[in-house]
Amino acid sequence: MSIMKKIKRYLSQELGVEEEEVEGLIQLARESLRENFEKLERCLLEDRIEEFARVIHTIKGVLLNLGLEEEAAFSKEIELKARAGEAKEMLTEMVKTLKRYLAEFI
Repeated sequence: MSIMKKIKRYLSQELGVEEEEVEGLIQLARESLRENFEKLERCLLEDRIEEFARVIHTIKGVLLNLGLEEEAAFSKEIELKARAGEAKEMLTEMVKTLKRYLAEFI
């Protein structure tokens, strides 16, 4: 199932969001994810790992709100590695992987 179908089904069937509101919520989530991925990249470039961990935590929440549990779990893994002081190169690669998972959506 495509990520868009999964999100739409989750919002309408699991959360009971009216069909006409689904597109608006999707657009808000898409904008939030785009902005937060930009923040992640800046944090990595500027070695602000504590802020990076907060931003990836926010991304995890957006993904959970869309019913994307696997992607949210991967975001949590990135957050935990950042908080544990994992190398910036590893975090960069993990973010790239997450963006690939979400490419159809963002």
